[in-house]
Amino acid sequence: MTRPMNFETAFKELEKRVKKLEEEDLPLEQALKVFEEGVALTRFCNQALNTAEQRLQELTADPAEGGPVLKDLDLAQFLDNSGKQS
Repeated sequence: MTRPMNFETAFKELEKRVKKLEEEDLPLEQALKVFEEGVALTRFCNQALNTAEQRLQELTADPAEGGPVLKDLDLAQFLDNSGKQS
């Protein structure tokens, strides 16, 4: 499985895996493979959401506490970091 380009693509792929596991009578090995792909997609989506949440916190920080801190977004770096698993 190749790494999804963005959250929306990953989420759609995750939904497909869930549907496949729920609706199809898969052999054990195939079900495990689909489940493993789902776990990887879940981690990708979770990291993308965490990155977005962190960015929102930076943008909405209380001015009395030194925020908001606005900086240019390096899209390539953002996309690279959103796919890292912790």
